[in-house]
Amino acid sequence: MGTIEAILCLKRLSRDTDAEALQRILEAAPTYSMRISGALPLSTDAEAVFVALPPGVEFANKFVFGIYLKDKLIGFIDLIRGYPDARVAMLGLLILSEKFQAQGLGRRAYRLIEDVVRGWDGMSTIRIGVVESNAQVRSFWERCGFVSTGVSKPYENGNIRSQTIVLEKSLYP
Repeated sequence: MGTIEAILCLKRLSRDTDAEALQRILEAAPTYSMRISGALPLSTDAEAVFVALPPGVEFANKFVFGIYLKDKLIGFIDLIRGYPDARVAMLGLLILSEKFQAQGLGRRAYRLIEDVVRGWDGMSTIRIGVVESNAQVRSFWERCGFVSTGVSKPYENGNIRSQTIVLEKSLYP
């Protein structure tokens, strides 16, 4: 099979061995950082991805997956199992190096992560928060089947003051 689906895969990343590679991805996607913080990525951003957890969530439920095209890391996905409740997987971030964006690879990577979540017992929903200052990605998530929950929350990061719009997708419509 020579299709992109056959050569795109996910691999779980480790803070100990993959932080530098993850940092390179963040630096290769500066537009995202500018939209959500008003600044270029910090040298500590990859480390923050590996350790950031919502209150009450254990590290055993934190997953960072590399998105690989053939054997090249082109992006990553940050995912939390069982948040905000046991049936929900919270997708913290799906990001690709900018040179791999707008080619259908993000959507294919999302489908792979959806398969991972379906394999977890009791999961029925994937949730994501879209920061309004990064609203350009909302249509991507809507094309993937996400819908607004009607919930929004204040968002502040660096120079950006915005709202986070919560979207969800049922795994079993």
